Amino acid sequence: MHQHCLRSSLSYCADTARRSVLGGVRRNISKAAVSRPKEGSSKKASDGRTNPQRPRAQVERKKAAPVQQPTKDALYEAKKLLEPALDETGDLAQQIAVEEDEDAAETTFLPGTFVEIRKNEVAVQGIVLAETIQDHRYHVWTLTTKGLVIDHFRADVYFTIPNLISASLAERCGYGVPTPENNIARVEALKKLRALVSKVDRHAAGMQQRPTNVYVEVMASDPKKWTTTTVAYVTNLLYERPAFMDYYMTHKMLMDQPLYYIANPGYLKNQGFSVRPRREIEEIEEVTKNIHRHRSGVPSPYQKFIAKAQRVVKQYNERRDTGAISQERIAVKWDDEDRLFINFLLRSLQPHQSNQLDPYTLGRTELVRAILKPTKPVNDNLTHELLIRLGIIAPWQDLHEFIPSLNPWGDFSNKNTIETEAADILKASYASKGRAGSVLGPMDFLPSDPLESVRHDFGNARVFVIDDLSAKELDDGVSVERIPSEPENHWVHVHVADPASLIHPNHALARLARERGTSYYLAQKTIPLFPAELVHNPKYSLSLQSKNGELSRVMSFSMKLDGYGNILDYKVRAGLIRNIRKISYDEVDLALGNGLMKKWFPFGGTDKFVSEPSLNDRDLADLRILQNLAHVQVAKRVEKNVVNFDQEFSGVEWNTIIPPDIISPSLGSSIYHGFPDMTYHVYKSADMDSGSRGMVSEMMKLANRTASRVLLEHNVPAIRRCMDPPIFSSPEVEQEIMDMRSTNGYAPIQDIVKRLELNPVGTFSLDPKQHWALGVGKGEGYVRATSPLRRFEDIVCHWQLHHILLGSKSRLPFSAAEMESVLADVDISSKAQAKVNKSNGLFYSLMHIKRFADDIERGVQNTDTNPLASMRAWTKHLPRLYSNTSEMSIAVHLPELGITAQVEDFPFNMKNVPVGTELRVKYKSVDLGIKRTKLFVTLEES
Repeated sequence: MHQHCLRSSLSYCADTARRSVLGGVRRNISKAAVSRPKEGSSKKASDGRTNPQRPRAQVERKKAAPVQQPTKDALYEAKKLLEPALDETGDLAQQIAVEEDEDAAETTFLPGTFVEIRKNEVAVQGIVLAETIQDHRYHVWTLTTKGLVIDHFRADVYFTIPNLISASLAERCGYGVPTPENNIARVEALKKLRALVSKVDRHAAGMQQRPTNVYVEVMASDPKKWTTTTVAYVTNLLYERPAFMDYYMTHKMLMDQPLYYIANPGYLKNQGFSVRPRREIEEIEEVTKNIHRHRSGVPSPYQKFIAKAQRVVKQYNERRDTGAISQERIAVKWDDEDRLFINFLLRSLQPHQSNQLDPYTLGRTELVRAILKPTKPVNDNLTHELLIRLGIIAPWQDLHEFIPSLNPWGDFSNKNTIETEAADILKASYASKGRAGSVLGPMDFLPSDPLESVRHDFGNARVFVIDDLSAKELDDGVSVERIPSEPENHWVHVHVADPASLIHPNHALARLARERGTSYYLAQKTIPLFPAELVHNPKYSLSLQSKNGELSRVMSFSMKLDGYGNILDYKVRAGLIRNIRKISYDEVDLALGNGLMKKWFPFGGTDKFVSEPSLNDRDLADLRILQNLAHVQVAKRVEKNVVNFDQEFSGVEWNTIIPPDIISPSLGSSIYHGFPDMTYHVYKSADMDSGSRGMVSEMMKLANRTASRVLLEHNVPAIRRCMDPPIFSSPEVEQEIMDMRSTNGYAPIQDIVKRLELNPVGTFSLDPKQHWALGVGKGEGYVRATSPLRRFEDIVCHWQLHHILLGSKSRLPFSAAEMESVLADVDISSKAQAKVNKSNGLFYSLMHIKRFADDIERGVQNTDTNPLASMRAWTKHLPRLYSNTSEMSIAVHLPELGITAQVEDFPFNMKNVPVGTELRVKYKSVDLGIKRTKLFVTLEES
């Protein structure tokens, strides 16, 4: 492809940020989509971006702000005036945006930095004047091209250019009510800002060619599959010697085309986009075309589908579902034309960032309104309900199974999934015969154990593999070794599965694991990092299952501890174990007299029965030693003034196994009956981190610290987790919080948030920085190494440790530069996994609550035992004003339900209510979806 043709595509859309998505869809992209890029036509480019960091001391606190800073009342009144460009286009987008700022919470912005701010499809340019801490979050104060100073979150920033003006000039501008001196400085700053923006506009002015050529270069060869690209990659396609301005123009081009490119989470750091498959673009285009025909009075498949759907919904509404879980055929038949609209509705439920237009919104709204004729705005919840009524998905269907990262082919039949992709690779790997000493290909396993000559045989040492009964990927166990000459000291050995002895870094499964990052545990589906067939293959013994004395290869992390928890010595070895004792957390707790982990059941139900543990006296003696050593580790952290937040969380236990003949989603013509039995429970984080769970956790922390120490000693790069300490308003307040702690270092989060200014998020680094929450100091570092079957970063650590153990002088598996690239991928995948896990748990908790509330309304449930009628709540942050509705809303935590809810129509006379304030609320409604899954409550009348 000619560089001129690609380059001329850039600014065609740089000036079209507000164009209609429907108008964009009407562009004929099909011709471009059928062509293929020539092999080798795309130049490689670095994906990584770094952001300037600054000490926390340079972040101004709210209390230390200049005198001219507006008061809270003034900020409320000024909100509409100061943020016209940041107005949300709808309540849904505002709710999404509230959740997104955590992605960039660790990125700081120096005064004088040029920033592009995005809210939905609106982009605003400005200069950072200051950062403050308010309501437990960082707020960025930015001077815009219109001369307004606006207050926004860090995650609203999508592009930066450092040092557009000096820090001293930015400081003179001020960020509050301006003084004459501030105005003089702002005029000077605005000249430079507008000059840059004018340069951007001139850069874009002469470019006329449509931007479809870039899409052809970056799209997947499979028209059904999502793929990814980066700003750096596309910029290097467009420019032979790109300047910084060229990167910015490429960013704008990609960001302003949400039909083709979706910004990835953590975009400011990774500058990555997901590239929409051609099939999805064509579906959106075809649905849009049908809607336009209908509006023009031209017959189209749209009218036929709406009529069919209305009949099916009517039949659904007239029936009363009872009986066991089953699926039956219905008279209405969906044909290929109907499936176009059904697939469109299913795909409309996938996640979408609020900074870009969602190309599904308008079409989905048209379809749902035509079928259901709702009286409220169309959102995920209504679309979800419609698909259930149409018999497309079961009422219990997990929508997270549809998201592109877990279903990149968008295959609703489960015939082409990331599991089948891994299975195909595994089949090819079994057939491939790599030979020792030869260069191994992407399908070759290591032909023999590379660490066989240095493995330490732990003999008949009892190795306790302690996990939940349902756990499948058993990748760690613990043994204890007494020292006869030092009875007060013990060796603790953490034995970890060793997949690196089979899978080399360039294996196709390793590359797939890097893309995925981690295993995913959904409600009814586990998506493992490595194929389950491989993990449980007895030939390779990757999972630490009990195998009647058969040898298991492990990486063993050994720590010599004294009675005060001090690490006297440590080492990492390749090991062999044979005496594995698999036992559950609950069984260990019963055996040690801890009692079962505390839970309560607000909607009824009890915990599952736990059988008596089959442990002998020697087992119990070992476990008691481990528990005592865990207790002293906790005590050492408490001495370091570490505090953990004790908060209630919810969980849903499935008591019903869905019959294998139930197919959901079903693009045929069927309807579902029944609903699985579930038990809703609530627990506290302090209880989750005590007993046997706390004991295992402490041993894993010791192993991870040991891994970091060994890697440091050999100057081998590794990915480390780190976290700064919280920011307290004063030493006296900090001491108040420390005095609240329990013996295991926990304090009630409601009491903490009243006193805490900021709790920093955890980050990744190659440097051995401190991890305050774990009590790990600077210079030691914390490397995660104990879950290589579940986390890619852990097996990366193992590959580096293998290199050390072999005493190899050959090239490291990952150099420092390569590790930086891995770190960027790990950062993205860990955030994505955390978001999915949180969203998935919330989805089923709210599904249970919604069904309970619906049963109350229908008279099925006894209203005398209704926990939703009156609930204790406390405020999680200050009230927020929605500029598009002029209404106030506030998030509250519900301790009895272990969940967060949203209070809408919050009274204006309570706008200054402090964080942590107690309220009484009652149930209002639930929205189920992925973009917005929320419980809504209202204040009880006093």
